[in-house]
Formats: sequence, structure tokens, C-alpha cells
Amino acid sequence: MERESFGSDGALRERTSFYIRPENYEFSLSVQGPLPVASSIKNVNGAASRATEK
Repeated sequence: MERESFGSDGALRERTSFYIRPENYEFSLSVQGPLPVASSIKNVNGAASRATEK
């Protein structure tokens, strides 16, 4: 998983990369206020997403 955080001026403030076995963990996110999470999720490994498979 890769994560980037930006300041109010648009400058990159933090970049984090970590690798885990997804079948062993659950991801949880808590924020205060609105956060457009769905539009930020990207498929980076080139595999077809389940939503686009026929």
C-alpha cells in the first residue's frame, strides 16, 4: 500500500509505502470531516478489478 499526504498548499508532506499479506489484515480508516476515499483508491498491479470483469 502506498499513501501520500499533502499540505493545504498542495505540497507533498508525507509518503509511506508498506507491504503486507492482505489475507492476514483488515484495513481501517477514521477521519474527521468529509474525505473522498473511493476516488483515491487505485489499482496499481495491473490486474482487472472485479467491477470491470465480465
